Amino acid sequence: MTNYRPIAAIPIFAKILETVVSEDLMIYLECNNLLNNQQFGFRKFRSVHQAIISFINNITMELNSNNNTGCLLLDCEKALDTVNRKELLQKLESYGILGKKLNWFDSYMSDRTQKVKYNNILSSNTFSSKYGVLQGSTLSAGLFLIYINDLKLDSVKNVLLYADDCALNFNIKTEKDIINISQEVENWYSNNHLSLNKNKSELLIFTPGFKELNMQTSTFFSNYKFFINNSILKTNVRYLGIYLDQKLSFHHSMKKSARLCAIGTSSLIKVKYLFPQDAKIKLYAAFVHSHLNFISHYFFSGTKSEQKTLKKIQKRALRAVENVSTFSHTAQIFKKLNILPIEKLAEYNIFKFMYRLNGYSEMKSIFPYWQNKTAQFHLRNSHHYEIPKIKPYLMSKNLPISIYPRIFNRYIDIFTPNIGYGDQWAKLKEHLIDEYLESNKCTSAKTCFVCKKAQILSPDNAKNEKLQRIKELITKKGTRKRLKYNNLRTRYIKHVKQ
Repeated sequence: MTNYRPIAAIPIFAKILETVVSEDLMIYLECNNLLNNQQFGFRKFRSVHQAIISFINNITMELNSNNNTGCLLLDCEKALDTVNRKELLQKLESYGILGKKLNWFDSYMSDRTQKVKYNNILSSNTFSSKYGVLQGSTLSAGLFLIYINDLKLDSVKNVLLYADDCALNFNIKTEKDIINISQEVENWYSNNHLSLNKNKSELLIFTPGFKELNMQTSTFFSNYKFFINNSILKTNVRYLGIYLDQKLSFHHSMKKSARLCAIGTSSLIKVKYLFPQDAKIKLYAAFVHSHLNFISHYFFSGTKSEQKTLKKIQKRALRAVENVSTFSHTAQIFKKLNILPIEKLAEYNIFKFMYRLNGYSEMKSIFPYWQNKTAQFHLRNSHHYEIPKIKPYLMSKNLPISIYPRIFNRYIDIFTPNIGYGDQWAKLKEHLIDEYLESNKCTSAKTCFVCKKAQILSPDNAKNEKLQRIKELITKKGTRKRLKYNNLRTRYIKHVKQ
């Protein structure tokens, strides 16, 4: 029962007013650059992938500098319900919201009461609180961003925020560094009346070369339990839907995505003879493509076997959508349905990520290691990105810091930004599908296993094969049964012709 939180039943006119005030508040904060640039939640032109990639790249750069890197992942428990309204008003005032506007926010949050309704029975007692902002209100998200906006720690190099999710990257020289950071974090959260979610507070340590921790450090971690607000920090990391281990491997994320896609594919196979194609395409988009689209940003960081598994599952799903045999080629199906294969979908999403990053100057400060090529003269590839120089053991893992600029440089010269916004991306998608068709077309039908199998299973070949078996039976049997099998052959031929 501790995870149940009240949802405010807001009248329709109040919702309209909240939407107007929320948009006005966010425009004011964005135009005056008042929000933390490392905050990615509830903001336009920001996404969850920007937060994840920034988090991974920060770890990569620290490892490239031979630093032991610690990652502390924090999540607020009942974040919106624990906001101190008095302190929130003080923070609004410090950001320049004064006079009548500040009085409006004070009136908006105060004198609110709650009741509980269970089995159509409404409680007679009312409850009022001095803490929290409304659950289900469009304005509450912006107010919470202001409340957590001043989360900055002296001993932490990078503080990444996604709404109430916080990721801290810091260097570790001695064991005491983690204790000091833990105490600093605890002080900030307790001073702001926020508590941490015990099940989502996690700690992970990366070492250069992905080596094991030395004996002294290992003994320290085995004997010491880290507490922040009475929460034990765990050593397995899940950040915004992506699982990471101490070797920057995406194995768990790739495996989970493959399992979810396989479940969706099995559902498609069950209904492939029952539903029309447009309904199956919608099922594919909901239960398969949604998972592929999320993991595609990290597809090239997976192993070859993990990539192959996702490719097979996607092809199996599209064969069910098109209702073709198990051994059919899928290149033409991708073209017909205008769906990108997973490897081309990854390139499409990565290029789109980098292209948007190139267009927003504010985002370049978050990714300072991605810089355009500089030269004394204007060259035709001056709009390309420099590939950051990282160590071979990091380069071999195809991490986003190196693979993203490579893919951007590959397609930026054929991208046509002068046409309409929707048309330019449709044209790029068409180019990627044609590129896939060219590299996957069957050039040796006589020796191709798939083509041979499809030819064997075709209706004409099946009919001829059955007639051949009947002829063999006629020749093998004695004179008494020849007439019987001749009549069987005659009946079968008449049935086929009908």
